Amino acid sequence: MPDSCSDYNTPMKVCLCRADNCFNVTFKQTKTKDVMLIFLDLILETYQNGIDELINYMKADNSLQEREKIELIRKKYETAFGKYFDTYLLLRKMKASKEAKAEQEYRRHITIKFDNGLTLDIDKCKQYLAEAREFAQLVLKTIGS
Repeated sequence: MPDSCSDYNTPMKVCLCRADNCFNVTFKQTKTKDVMLIFLDLILETYQNGIDELINYMKADNSLQEREKIELIRKKYETAFGKYFDTYLLLRKMKASKEAKAEQEYRRHITIKFDNGLTLDIDKCKQYLAEAREFAQLVLKTIGS
């Protein structure tokens, strides 16, 4: 096991390590909206790097738009990545929201309500982190790393 996140050999693993650290260390100390939004960015970056690794492995055009990359991967690997892409697109909707309002900040039950009706809390963050780990493992298994 590497000593730090910088010891990992792919950007996807580094982002996942940083998201894990954010969740397991920073959330326990500082339950704020800003930390939760940083966590959201790290999870999204993990997915984006994983998608790029798959596209590179497939030797496809890396200049495609994000949705085109997802559709290309879905066609090639059928349903293997479907659940993860649904989560990724949901997280992108959260990120694209213009306004995020925190409720019960600095408490265990902190919740961010986005202006598009979506919500994010610590339990969902834990679920998204677990799914990102599974996604990363599936990417690495698929590309043979």
